[in-house]
Amino acid sequence: MKFEFGKIPQKITKKGLPITSSNLKEKKMNLRNFNFKVFGGWILTGVLTVGIVIMCLVFVNRINLIEQRAQDERMENRIRLLDDLARIERVANIVISKESLKERYLSYAKEIIRDYYINNRISEPRQIQALEKDEMLDEIFEMAHSGIYPHLRIPEGLFLPLAYLTVEANFIPYNPNGSYITGGDGEKGMFQFMIATARDVYRRNGRTYVEEWWRYPKEYVWLFFEYYDRMVTPNFICDDLERQVRWSAVGYNRGFYRNLVIPHFQAGYSLSQHFGISPIRRGSENYNVLIWNYYCQYRNGFANVIPLDS
Repeated sequence: MKFEFGKIPQKITKKGLPITSSNLKEKKMNLRNFNFKVFGGWILTGVLTVGIVIMCLVFVNRINLIEQRAQDERMENRIRLLDDLARIERVANIVISKESLKERYLSYAKEIIRDYYINNRISEPRQIQALEKDEMLDEIFEMAHSGIYPHLRIPEGLFLPLAYLTVEANFIPYNPNGSYITGGDGEKGMFQFMIATARDVYRRNGRTYVEEWWRYPKEYVWLFFEYYDRMVTPNFICDDLERQVRWSAVGYNRGFYRNLVIPHFQAGYSLSQHFGISPIRRGSENYNVLIWNYYCQYRNGFANVIPLDS
């Protein structure tokens, strides 16, 4: 910088020119443009950075959603598999439980019949044949286990038929001469049905009537379940099982459309009150007691062998 005496030195620009108002204005303009470019660059960098961060977050979130969905699907498949396995296990347990219960019931019922023959000295020619006995007891079990007879489910369906077989025929299917047992009023078979009653049950169910149905366990067991469950017991439904079973026994034995049986039950009469009024009492007073007692005896005896709710 050159100094001359008596003169004030001037500021010199980088280009070697003195700083004038025009040069200063241009410099400010250049500085403003520079600052704007720098600021714009920072804004652009910030926007790009935020965009990249958002894209990364979206991508990570998308990956997490895919992973979560895959995990949920794996969990659902695992739960579905466990449900299937549990269902298979339940079915297997039901089958095993049913077969186990059936095996024990058949053995127990055969023992009841055998002991009854021994205790009452029933001669062998009058005893039920092994094949018919097996078929009869098997049919009783299947009917009771089917669940289609609400008043003869397990345990009633297992032991009430045995009680009726005891009281009606003493488990004896044959007369001394070898013919099938027939009651004093013409009743047929071990459940002692009148032929007209049997025909009516077949007709109501739309089932072809089978001649000499008392010879075939599948027929006479079905006949008992249909008649008792759908025609007798519905007239005597109540919360007291003993009352229901004993009144049903009276209806089964003497008929429920006569002798004021249904009106007396609906009026709340006791059986002793009913028999004190009913014109026909022959055998019915003791009959219903025997049915109930044999039912309880057979049921309780079996419950000691295997719980009925297992």
